[in-house]
Amino acid sequence: MISLPKPRPFGLALSVAALALAALAAPALARGPLDERLAAIKAMIVAKPKIDATLFSPALLAAVPPAKMKRFLTGVFAKAGRAVSIATLERRGAHRGRFRVFGSKGSFPLRLGVEPRPPHRISALWIGNVVGNLRSLGELVKRLRALPGAVSFALCELGGKTPRLRAQLGAHRRLAIGSTFKLYLLGALVDDIARGRRRWADTVRLPKAQRSYPSGVLHRWPTGMPLSLATLATQMISISDNTATDVLLHLLGRERVEAMLPAMSALARNDARNVPLLSTREMFLLKDDSAAGRRRRAAYLKASVAAKRRQLARLAKLPRRAFRGLSRAKPTAIDRIEWFASAKELCRAMDWIRHHARGKATLGRRLLAVNHGLAFRRDRWRFIGYKGGAEPGVLNLTWLLQDHKQRWWALSAGFNDANKPLREKKLFALMQSLVVLLER
Repeated sequence: MISLPKPRPFGLALSVAALALAALAAPALARGPLDERLAAIKAMIVAKPKIDATLFSPALLAAVPPAKMKRFLTGVFAKAGRAVSIATLERRGAHRGRFRVFGSKGSFPLRLGVEPRPPHRISALWIGNVVGNLRSLGELVKRLRALPGAVSFALCELGGKTPRLRAQLGAHRRLAIGSTFKLYLLGALVDDIARGRRRWADTVRLPKAQRSYPSGVLHRWPTGMPLSLATLATQMISISDNTATDVLLHLLGRERVEAMLPAMSALARNDARNVPLLSTREMFLLKDDSAAGRRRRAAYLKASVAAKRRQLARLAKLPRRAFRGLSRAKPTAIDRIEWFASAKELCRAMDWIRHHARGKATLGRRLLAVNHGLAFRRDRWRFIGYKGGAEPGVLNLTWLLQDHKQRWWALSAGFNDANKPLREKKLFALMQSLVVLLER
């Protein structure tokens, strides 16, 4: 229900930072000043780098003096080893780009900008966290097992009657998945469009009643604004817009979406905790860290399904200011009030979308590719679809992938800790290391 971290602005900085979320990559351009400066940076990632100050703009040198830059690059070399190769992730014209540098011990994202006029000095430089190289899937599983809390992980090869597990740890363990539950709303919408019940171009007016809380942007848009189903679905998946999600849930029908969880995940019946299926607004109000929120939560947990549905109808009448905030000290009821699925079930759900988002419903698969979640080499993948979700104590990362050999894969990793906030960077780093391993 809370979106994953957005990339930092592409500006004047040189720091170890959290992994950035990747966007669509552009076609490679001819070699030019950007490539020459990239090669120069690669040559500086050594045990004792020599910093040629003439390659950097005065503004960058003022922010990061050569001595500081030398110490930083020495540290990068200690973690990543000798730079072996560089993959282009995105070009922003001829003078800016995002890359991934592969070293003998690890890899890291790099953003580089050069001045548009000669001598094309480096004006922007950012280097992200180094993630260590994995030798095997077995090593990945061992590292996942060492994480505190509960993990559900599955790497599945698709194409047969059922997804085939290639690596797993607790693949059938159901955990809270946060905003990844939005895949099931997408599935219901894809099904409606494939059956001719709706069209992507159909519009609805933004209602006040479904105005939720961040993540997203629609909660700030004017009430009554017409929005197409394509816009709502793309906002829901690409930036995890909670208001777009709740509008679609209201339109499709709560019980209809509840039925999609077992249908898409090939289950005999739904997990009882997913019924009623909560909207994001309802989730916030039930987890509100106030006396009123605690009373709502206690009453909800003791109620029958029918009574829960009546309570949710009353929540719809509360003003937006009724939500005061989530607890910062400890995750709130993530084992009882959330959305729940295992890694294997989410792989099945992605496979369901792959099969059903065809013809008139093709956009349902394509919009998964707006946000990639991590850095991928475009020369290794034909399709990269992603949805993730998080709240305090909860993190889920799920992908639908097609490699350059046209094989389809699904990958899902869930991480929960009911007692304390997660160290989310660890799971991001391990999944990025897995991507690098799969790209070899």
